[in-house]
Amino acid sequence: MRRIWTRRRFLAVAAACVPGIALAGPAAGRVDPISERPALRRRVVLGRDAWGASPITGSTDRHTPVRLTVHHTGSPAGDAAAGPAAMRGHQLFHQRDRGWVDIAYHFVVGPSGIVYRGRPVGYVGDTATDYDPAGHLLVACEGNFDSAELPPAQRLALSDVLAWAAVSFGIDPGTITGHGDWAATACPGAALASVIHNGDLAAQVRRVIERGGVRLDVMTGARGRAAVAALESGGRLPLAGGAWQDRDGD
Repeated sequence: MRRIWTRRRFLAVAAACVPGIALAGPAAGRVDPISERPALRRRVVLGRDAWGASPITGSTDRHTPVRLTVHHTGSPAGDAAAGPAAMRGHQLFHQRDRGWVDIAYHFVVGPSGIVYRGRPVGYVGDTATDYDPAGHLLVACEGNFDSAELPPAQRLALSDVLAWAAVSFGIDPGTITGHGDWAATACPGAALASVIHNGDLAAQVRRVIERGGVRLDVMTGARGRAAVAALESGGRLPLAGGAWQDRDGD
């Protein structure tokens, strides 16, 4: 029998997985609430200064995320070494050509599972379509999933980010949606939309939470810049670690 997840049940399980953590969302006025909270797994995230983000160019509304919305970047993904440059390109396009204050997304997940911090979580994202992104935590996967499948490493990293956000803001994973559920767009592509609509992505996020949750290990400063320099030179980045081993699709 399939387990029915009410919001009350989800919050109870999430609280049990991460003892002592309040699930009411960040305090008012906090712009970028990522904490080093206890968890059995960690997911490495490259900070804005690490990948070379430009400054935010203006002011935008603040919000507390109440839903999780998945996008794709819509362009073919390169290899891991090209990821930081792709992030700088996305931000440049969004600021210069779209006229937005920053990259639209709060997180971007690369095909090999590398996660990048985008717009501060406490700031409303942006969209070129006709929905209001206030309250949406926007996570984009690098690639075009109308023409490509979602790699297992990218899917697992996406699940980790969504699990962190679900616990941090008290959002039921069953409410995860794609961009196309809110606006007339093909985003996030057929392959990614499929795992959202059939419930597989939400189920994977729940497994991450039930196994102890995720802590985001944000690499900034000299450590982050050194990691990006090594990555762009063809090196590897330690992506995740913890008490359980990853398996494809798990």
